[in-house]
Amino acid sequence: IVVPLKIKQRDEEERIVDERVIGVLHVMNKRYEQQFNDDDVRLMEMLADQAAAVIANAQLYIELTEVKQRLEETFESIHSGVIVVSHQGKIRLINPAACHMLALPATDYQGRVVSDIVRHEGVVSLLKETLESRSEQAKEMGFEEDKRIYKAETSMMTGDGGELQNVVAIFTDITEIRQVERMKTT
Repeated sequence: IVVPLKIKQRDEEERIVDERVIGVLHVMNKRYEQQFNDDDVRLMEMLADQAAAVIANAQLYIELTEVKQRLEETFESIHSGVIVVSHQGKIRLINPAACHMLALPATDYQGRVVSDIVRHEGVVSLLKETLESRSEQAKEMGFEEDKRIYKAETSMMTGDGGELQNVVAIFTDITEIRQVERMKTT
């Protein structure tokens, strides 16, 4: 018996909208040299459907894992500091540039209250103000530790119903720009 391994895509109403053959399931012989019957074919078709679903899920998992890895690599390599804070004020994500800017050791801060981790009052204030006002903010702030100036901008991430879920803060180093501007005015 040979039955196709079919990946079936369904719509919201469970109607098949696409069907693709990805291989075959082949059974060579039956015990005691008996002939295959319709029940055997139905059983093989059910097994083929299950096997195809498992293969499709495995392929999807691999694809999603690769996409996640690329996104993480991109997030880690961004030169601007990025902090994502939940509506409860807990850190969801923080990239290495933000850790460096805030003089924090590179570790996992996910789920920790931002004001317990971040010691720079301007950053904590900016995030708190964005959360409380539910409006985007933009400020320049200096960091005494490394004498850098950052343009800080916040943006809100909302759910499908418009409720605030996260605040994203991006910190761009504008120190050189400000130094050039000062040189022009003197």
